[in-house]
Amino acid sequence: MIKKILTDILGYLIRYVYALVSGIGSEPKYVSYLAISIIVATIIYNILLIPVTKSQVKSQEKMKKIQPELKEIQKKFKNQPELLNHKIQELYKKHDYKMSAGCLPMLAMWPIMLAFWWVMREPGKYIFSDPAMYATIQKNFFWIKDLGLADPYLYGMPLINAALQFITMKLMMPPSDSNEKNPMATMIYVFPLIIFISAKGIPAGAFLYWMTSNIVNTIIRLLLQKKLSSEEKNEEDRFEINH
Repeated sequence: MIKKILTDILGYLIRYVYALVSGIGSEPKYVSYLAISIIVATIIYNILLIPVTKSQVKSQEKMKKIQPELKEIQKKFKNQPELLNHKIQELYKKHDYKMSAGCLPMLAMWPIMLAFWWVMREPGKYIFSDPAMYATIQKNFFWIKDLGLADPYLYGMPLINAALQFITMKLMMPPSDSNEKNPMATMIYVFPLIIFISAKGIPAGAFLYWMTSNIVNTIIRLLLQKKLSSEEKNEEDRFEINH
């Protein structure tokens, strides 16, 4: 049921974008309309995901603020593990900080990644509803001749995506003291490795989505961080003027 909903929505979105871009002009030699459609659909998806990303960025900024208190608690109760954990949870509750918020964007991306994998395995079925039509269109993206197939080079899309995923997860991970256990710390290294190792079984079109999503999500995060920092500074300035 979930698979059908995701693939139907994604297939319709790519089909709609494809119809728009294919009517603009002649198709570029190295980047097919299909590749452009995947990139545009991914940008649209990340824009729709901005509220989730904003929530994660806010959570990260909260962690930066409570770092001094957190370090003080860790120093004070370092020999009392149970009490330390209790005090940390109290601190998080006091500042309405949730560590799980740091994982939300990644978790939100994963179902779409699977949907892209399903769609690109059978694009004639999910995107164009006609395998014969899909067989006649261009499917290339630079060195990749067919986005429905895996990238023939491990140092191509797989390596690029693994590196980008590492960078993105580094930015997503809330700052923490080295003594504090962070559930995302291990995933920062494991997840990109899984992506790289499993590359041979993933259509290049899905990797194109993943690459575009990482780039767009990183840009959005940096802009949100700048905006939130500016809002915080303005709030502090107003407070000083009023007092």
